[in-house]
Parts: sequence; structure tokens; C-alpha cells
Amino acid sequence: MSGAEPPTALPAIWSKSSCATGGASAPAARWTRAAWPNSSWPWRPRRAEPAPERAYLFLCTTPTDLRKSFDGLAALVRQALDSDPLSGHLFVFRNKNGDRLKLLFWDRDGLVIYYKRLEEGTFVFPASPDGRGVEVRSAELAMLLDGVDLDSVRRRRRYQRPAAPV
Repeated sequence: MSGAEPPTALPAIWSKSSCATGGASAPAARWTRAAWPNSSWPWRPRRAEPAPERAYLFLCTTPTDLRKSFDGLAALVRQALDSDPLSGHLFVFRNKNGDRLKLLFWDRDGLVIYYKRLEEGTFVFPASPDGRGVEVRSAELAMLLDGVDLDSVRRRRRYQRPAAPV
């Protein structure tokens, strides 16, 4: 802002000060922001958007060409996994060698890609009964990213609430 007058809509938060050198030697007084009246001004607070009731994590078990970006992976989600890439669920893809991984998910206002390349070792995905995709829990995804083979993990029995009749 280089004008001599503050914006008319914000007279209370702007104050007159001299330039960086200060004092009378300053060529002209400039208006600077003194303080915002509250932390969210002038931006409007974001309205909370409804999140999916439960965000699912899907592993695409078929090797994927990871040169694909947002649109290519979104098309793969629609075709190979029969799902909506804008649903808020997280989709995980790996390459043929198993040393690279891409995660695709929809954040409130756009698609996000997370890319990981291993310097040594591979990601081992669990086998899929239909050869297309597997749903996993967040703990299983964390173990997969840490290098744990999910087939070798033994789980204790836990209570599961029966599904509600439809």
C-alpha cells in the first residue's frame, strides 16, 4: 500500500507512521496496519463442511503407473475401484516395483496427492479376493507405511457391533 490515506473501510486499524528510517528524514508518512481487531479478520472463518460419516481407506492392489496425477488417479478410482474420488475417502496406489506409493484424497476444496519413494525395500499390499482393491484401517495403513507386512500381523479378537438392519 503506497497511498497517503488509509482504506476508508478500515480507519480504526491503520495508523500513520514514518518510513523505515523513521523521524523527520522520512520522505513521506505511510499508513501501516496497527493490529487486526480479531484474529480472523479480514478473512471469513471457514464454515465447517460435513465430513463423511466414516472415511474409508482403500488400497488398489493392482500395480499402477504412478506417472498419473490428479485426473488419472481419479479416473482409476472410478474405473478400478468403483468409487467416487470426491467422497473424502483415501485411495492408495503403488507401482509395479512396490517401492513407490501415492495416496489420493479429497480435501474440502481440492484433491491432494501424497507421494512416497523408498530408498530401500518395498511396500507389501495384502492380497485382494477380487484382485481390485482392499479396505484397510488407519492403523493398518500406518503399519504399511512403516514397512510392516500386514499378512504377518496377528490381531486379537475385538467386539464389533452388528450392522443395523436396512
